[in-house]
Amino acid sequence: MKYTGLILLSTVLFCSCANKNVTVVNVTIKGAAGKKIYLVRLPFLDEKEAVLDSATVVDVNHPVEFLVEDKEQRPYVIRVKESGKIYQFINDTKEVRLDINHINGKYSIALSPASESLKRFNDSQAVLADSLRQLAPQMKKPGDTAAGVKVLYDRKYEAFRKNYFHYADTVRSAAAFLSVLDNVDFGNSYEDQKAFINKAATRFADYLPIQQMRTEILNMVKIYEEEYNVGDQIPAVKLPDSNGEDFSTASMQGRYYLLDIWASWCPQCRVYNYYKKQLLKQVDSRQFAIVSIAMDDETEPWKSMIDRDSLGWRQLIDAKLWRGTAANTLKFDSIPFNFLIDPNGKIVAKAIKADSLFSVVSAFVKR
Repeated sequence: MKYTGLILLSTVLFCSCANKNVTVVNVTIKGAAGKKIYLVRLPFLDEKEAVLDSATVVDVNHPVEFLVEDKEQRPYVIRVKESGKIYQFINDTKEVRLDINHINGKYSIALSPASESLKRFNDSQAVLADSLRQLAPQMKKPGDTAAGVKVLYDRKYEAFRKNYFHYADTVRSAAAFLSVLDNVDFGNSYEDQKAFINKAATRFADYLPIQQMRTEILNMVKIYEEEYNVGDQIPAVKLPDSNGEDFSTASMQGRYYLLDIWASWCPQCRVYNYYKKQLLKQVDSRQFAIVSIAMDDETEPWKSMIDRDSLGWRQLIDAKLWRGTAANTLKFDSIPFNFLIDPNGKIVAKAIKADSLFSVVSAFVKR
């Protein structure tokens, strides 16, 4: 790492870089003078997020340079200290330039085709997700207007979902493929999921992370093909809650509870939040509770959503997403998803629609 205009020490040039690609990352950042910024490698499979370097920003006229040394192309981010904003790129060329406006969170990328492609795609998906968020409250209104809005919402959500599949299935960068893979939704079609990852493994035959991912997904599909049904005993899961303390669903035995699986990045999941809050107002809290599990790999967006939507019940998180404890133990294959569990730990209903939550729960729990 260095500031432009300073001499890069020659010792850096003689680092142990055998079989590694070296990328110079040039960062110009507005609105972060005096703040520390970090070069972060995003995790793959069971890796931990890795902070590789840091620097203190002087001002917009003094760009910062980081060196990325890696055998493979990987997704990286620039993160500003004490900020939830991240600026993503891929090390696919000898130099990558990021021009960041930290005031509004916008940025541009140059000299990196993979980074530019991924950013264009994520930006377009963000616009579509925002339109879904704006439509969601309108579906709560009575009458024909709400029905029409729901048709529009469903159409846009289907486009949002298919966009992830199409991008992952056609993008040329293996690192960009990995960046969106967790958002590709196959519904209940395990055969489609197996065909998709097998095709990707062929497309990126020399890229080890995707070969490892193929093995992981094929093993995971074997688990999901054995789903839990009504009448089955649900296994307990232990995950950290919003206070960072481990919580086991085994402690819920003795009363009914809704085991609710969602994610802060899932627009359709937010539709359920209104109905869950209404449900808790109308049932006896001595007999019924909700436990939510978020499939989020970052805690800040998750905690922000909890505060923003006033989600006052037990909130857990599985940061390993589809490779984590929740998915592998409970064997669900999409979100939003839920199980209604009786006091003995048996499933009495599952995959309950948002507008049916009260009618289904009230059939078991007295008001």
